[in-house]
Amino acid sequence: MPRGIRLRNETRTDRTDRQEHAGGLRRPKDAIYDKVISNIQEVRARKGRVVAVANEDDHDIDALAEFVIRVPRTFGFFGPIINVIPLQLLAYYIAVERGTNVDQPRNLAKSVTVE
Repeated sequence: MPRGIRLRNETRTDRTDRQEHAGGLRRPKDAIYDKVISNIQEVRARKGRVVAVANEDDHDIDALAEFVIRVPRTFGFFGPIINVIPLQLLAYYIAVERGTNVDQPRNLAKSVTVE
């Protein structure tokens, strides 16, 4: 739950318990997080470069990733929306730097039908 937002009749303890146990809220350390860390270690073992998108309070990722893009912690359902914004910007600026036309990507005709 974002800081400053409280549900009606909710105490601090209730909020902490729900954040640790509820499936709908984004938890910093869970089974998926462990799999992501494992995947990052596998990429690094193969000499790959890692650019990670992480919550602003996740400092464990600093030792594993070459670059870390920080995003604010949000309510679980909004997490993917917040996380994709820096990735879209990264893709855009990489394409511009490479000199590709960002307005007409390759193979667009294969995925878009013209009527």
